[in-house]
Order: sequence, then C-alpha cells, then structure tokens
Amino acid sequence: MNTKQLRQKILDLAIRGKLVPQDPNDEPASVLLERVRAEKERLIKEGKIRRDKNESKITTSDKSHYELFEIPASWTWAKLDDIGTTSIGLTYKPTDICADGVPVLRSSNIKEGKLDLDDLVRVKTSINENLLLEENDILICARNGSRRLVGKTALIPAIKERMTFGAFMAFYRSAFSRYVHYFLNSDYFRQIFESEGISTQINQLTQSMIKDTLIPLPPIEEQRRIFAAIESAFTIIDEIETYKSDLLSVIATAKSKVLSLAISGKLVAQDENDEPASVLLEQIQAERDKLSKAGKIKAVKNTAYNSHYENLPLGEVCFLVNTPEQTAGKLPYLDVRYLRGKTKAEYKNSGRLIEKNAPLILVDGENSGEVFMASEKGYQGSTFREMLVNPAYDFEFVLLVIKLHQKELRENKTGSAIPHLNKKLFAELPLPLMLIKNQKQIVNSVKLYFAILDEISSNLN
Repeated sequence: MNTKQLRQKILDLAIRGKLVPQDPNDEPASVLLERVRAEKERLIKEGKIRRDKNESKITTSDKSHYELFEIPASWTWAKLDDIGTTSIGLTYKPTDICADGVPVLRSSNIKEGKLDLDDLVRVKTSINENLLLEENDILICARNGSRRLVGKTALIPAIKERMTFGAFMAFYRSAFSRYVHYFLNSDYFRQIFESEGISTQINQLTQSMIKDTLIPLPPIEEQRRIFAAIESAFTIIDEIETYKSDLLSVIATAKSKVLSLAISGKLVAQDENDEPASVLLEQIQAERDKLSKAGKIKAVKNTAYNSHYENLPLGEVCFLVNTPEQTAGKLPYLDVRYLRGKTKAEYKNSGRLIEKNAPLILVDGENSGEVFMASEKGYQGSTFREMLVNPAYDFEFVLLVIKLHQKELRENKTGSAIPHLNKKLFAELPLPLMLIKNQKQIVNSVKLYFAILDEISSNLN
C-alpha cells in the first residue's frame, strides 16, 4: 500500500468510527445536532442569518442515494447544511487588481491540502463581511478546468490580514471544521461528487451539492480524538514520504552512476587477452561498407580513427535514416501518441515503411532523443527517424550511451518554434571503442543493477 492509499485508509476508518474507540460517556451526536439546530433557529429569529429556502431534513431518498454505511450508536447522520454554512466567492474585475489590496484566494493557493500564499492576487473592491475568511474555515475549489482539482480543500490557519476568495471557490464554516475537512478529503466524499445524479457535466461542486451532502457525525469529544489520531498518523506518513523522496532521488542518482561507470568500462572487468581495438575498427568499417552497398546509408570514406582513440563519435556507428516512401497497403501510422498508447491507430496506405521492432528516434518535439521500438509494422511518423546501428555494435549498448546523454540532448535542442534533436551533438556523443562481447557484458550488468534498483523503487511506492 502506498502512502496515498494509507492516508485514505486512515480517513476511511475515521469517518466510519473505526479509528479510535468510542467512549460511552460522550454526549451522543444526536443531542449535539439538536443543539446546533436550535442555535441556528435562534440566529434566524434574531435576523443574524437567513433561512435557506431549500433547507430540508434527511429523507428516505437521501439515505438510499448516498449508500450510507453503518456508524456507531453514538453517531448520527447530518447534512453539511445542518452543522455549518457555505458560500461561493467574490467576483471581481481585472481592473480591481492592485498591489496593496485584499488577498483573493484561488485554486492555486491550495497545495497538498494546505494554504499556500506564494501566488496571491490582491483587489480593491467592495467585499461583504460574509466573504471574509476566518481561522478554521474550509476553503474549497468549487470549479476548475480540471475535474481532478474540483473539491480540493485547505483549512484556513491563523491569518494576519483580511482575506477573501474567488468566484470559482467556496468556503465552509462550522464548529466542526477540522473533522469536516478530513471528511471532504476522503474517498467516500469523492465518490459522492463523482456519482451519477450528484455530479454535473461541468467541473463544479455547487452550493446545493455541499449543503445536501450527508456526513457521519461523531460526538464532539470523539471528533477531537479522531483528528488528533489522524494528525499523528499523517505526521508519520509525511516523514515516510520525505524519506521515500530522498531514497528515490538516491536511486535515480545511482542509476545515472551505474550508466556512467558502465559506459566508461568500469562496471565489468576487462580481459587483457581481448583483441586490439584496431580489429574492432576494421569490423566497423566492413559493416559500414555493407550498409552503404545495400543503400541503407550514404557511402562514406574510410574512418580516420585508429586504435589510439578510446572513443568514437556516435555518428560513426549510429545512423538516423528515412526509409523510402512505399505503398504497402493499409497499415498503422506510427506517431508518438500511438506508440505511447494514447490514441487509436490512424491507418494509411503509403509512407515510410517500418518493420516491427525497428528502433525509431524522436527528432522533433520536447522529448527529442527518446527512442521507441515499433510495436508493429507500419509507416514512420513524421517526427521520427529510423535508427540503424552498425552490427559491430550491440544495439542495447548504443541505447545505454544515448540514455546516459539524454539530459544533454534535451537541453541542447535546436530550432525555436519547434524544438529539434541537435543532430550534430548526437553524432558527436562519445561511444567507447569496445569489443561487442564486452558491450554485451556491460548491458547485462546494467540490467542486473537496474532490476535491483527498480525493485527497491517499486517497494517504496
């Protein structure tokens, strides 16, 4: 179970009355609820608050719709409208924005369930007192272009200045805000929001949705025990996540170090009886001549490199080519989105024919330099080039070299409107002059180390 699931498990136990033991001496929540309702009636009679025209008590249809679960005898079900108040936020004009006005909190001010004041908008305009936030109010993202962000919340801490919130936000105020805040962050509430008949076609959490939501309400003393237990558990989980983040960073660094040692020939022992590098150079030239005669690459002069060099430029053995246009019948178009599994195949009747498992390197776009394997026979996408590797070199070893320099390739793309692979830099990447048997040994060693590191990473997640 990962830490996100662990948090949800704790919240689920909390709202079902299973996180802390019940105390028979606690005042039942039903008595608490009647007292809250009586106080609300008093405020209505005194004209301090208005009665909600749509106010209603829990009905049989409410209970059947929400799939209520069993709660302890001392608990009760209540509508959020019974135990608190809510409102949507302030509408303001761009001309109201100024440097020294009242802060207007927006969705971006909620990060990881907490209030973040790094990105504040301030306005000078008339603001009703009921739109000014108080300590322990719950700030809610009520509307957003991303459905995932709708419903995220933050509990307002002690604040040093008057603050309000934007029109796409809502707030909820209650004497039980700390407990309600955890309820709103539970998967149970998320399911209510997403359920048919509650959710809407647009990404919003309406006022009626908030007011009508049923919440399992514990006695006030048990609420205090619950959020104390939650906060204690979450503090431990925070520490675990910090350690996990540190360990994942160490693992990423370890992988990079393994690659670096591997490519420099320091990961596996070298054999003094190996053939000299000059033999490998002859093999490279012979294989390149074959590729040239087959028309797969352009004819080139004999290499000027000799056995005194420790490295070759990658471009001496790795070639980026465009296969000729062919009409080979209805086949999938192998573009990035399809190879990533994000879209269905688009079929064409002609194009640059690519065989299944052929390596394709991305030469256009932000991820230029990334290598894909053709999942099936098809036509090459326009942002790709087929990658041919001289048979004197192990293909997987060449991929390790490219991966080692992936960051460098991404940071040195060419072009302005559309970034392109820096082909000159790519061709000049240092490729160790190494016999193929040693290349294969290195590839196998890297796979072994990576498997161990991946297992550690998997266990952390």
